[in-house]
Amino acid sequence: MGKATVAVVRKIDQENLRDTILRAVDMIGGFSRFVKRGNTVLVKPNLIGGEPVPGTMTDPTVVKAVCDLACEAGASRIIVGDSCHVGGNTTDYAKSMGFLDALKGTPYEFVDFKKVRMKTIEIKGTVVDTLKIPEMLDEIDVIINVPVMKVHMHVKVTLATKNIKGLLHDSSKRKMHEAGIENALVDLARTLRGDLNIIDGIVGSEGRAPSWGIPKPMGLILAGADPIALDVVCSEIMGIDSKEIIYLQKAGEEGIGVADLSRIEVLGEKIEEVRSPFTPPPTGLLDQVDSVCVYDKDACSGCMAWLSAAISQFYSQFLELDEILKKHDEKFFIALGTNIKPEDVPDEIRDKTIFYGKCAMNQFKDYGCGEFVKGCPPAMLQDLTTAVQRLYEKRFRSGKKIFTTMADLPVSEDG
Repeated sequence: MGKATVAVVRKIDQENLRDTILRAVDMIGGFSRFVKRGNTVLVKPNLIGGEPVPGTMTDPTVVKAVCDLACEAGASRIIVGDSCHVGGNTTDYAKSMGFLDALKGTPYEFVDFKKVRMKTIEIKGTVVDTLKIPEMLDEIDVIINVPVMKVHMHVKVTLATKNIKGLLHDSSKRKMHEAGIENALVDLARTLRGDLNIIDGIVGSEGRAPSWGIPKPMGLILAGADPIALDVVCSEIMGIDSKEIIYLQKAGEEGIGVADLSRIEVLGEKIEEVRSPFTPPPTGLLDQVDSVCVYDKDACSGCMAWLSAAISQFYSQFLELDEILKKHDEKFFIALGTNIKPEDVPDEIRDKTIFYGKCAMNQFKDYGCGEFVKGCPPAMLQDLTTAVQRLYEKRFRSGKKIFTTMADLPVSEDG
């Protein structure tokens, strides 16, 4: 594979966002290079559960501007579509972040890919051999992939390459984690990719991203035809060594895209002039709680999103538990993941372990010890805290109330 070109543009004060995006795409050939008159275009944002704050999802104003520009280039039909993490509600997230309001009164359609007919395709993957994708992709001429600039607790960054995972059926998302997410992302990149990739770097997300990160204003738009090259450049801007991002390097080695920074022509802003290091995700979900350990073996984004959400919302309660456990020289454990196995959780700690989600529950339900949080993924944040409270009461024979539990939730009058 030869060279790749990536545009990096800084939004000028008072500049219309549409013009910023147009400047970036013009540097790599313009919208007319990708969108032809009469085309059906899919604009693929990043919609995910979590805090409804800037940087968690692609900004709806960026998506609306991309749709407008695709329309001006001659597209006859424009669809904005995504499927969020396993167990989430894409349409609800679209409402909460203003996507549906942004598209109201326009000819652009919003499609929740969790609600459409799927088909199975065979792929020549190294770890994945089939994927379930929307049948309506057969109607799509051009995919414009519009992720947001975010770090990721599993794979360091989630940008153009990983954003395409949102086209898959939930069963295929789980399959990718079961197979090993790094190699599975390479298989996905070999099969599906954006024709035009535009990274929303106006506000990114650092820290506990992808779902519970901290907004990081960057004021940037990046664009490229090669999603691998685009992600390499964006990672470097985020202060993350692209050579350490396994799936990008493997994709480069296999000729799927350009992962060698020296072979990428960067137009517009220089990387070093706009670089602003992102705070990486914590090494553990409970980074200040030493007495609760998480055993994660390839957990899917659904379980990780809900577990992270529960821990974030009730973090002060986990800190209180931590003090008690330290006084008694005790530890609790949370085990989850598509590849969690009995040997990962030794006999002597199973009665102090919460088995989180369907995969862990199926592996350990016959052992008769510990606490279980069912669901794929668990449906309520309080499912976790209820299990932790029960475990605490069993271990210490104490009725001390530490955690908010399901019993504390209000009961509806008709329920």
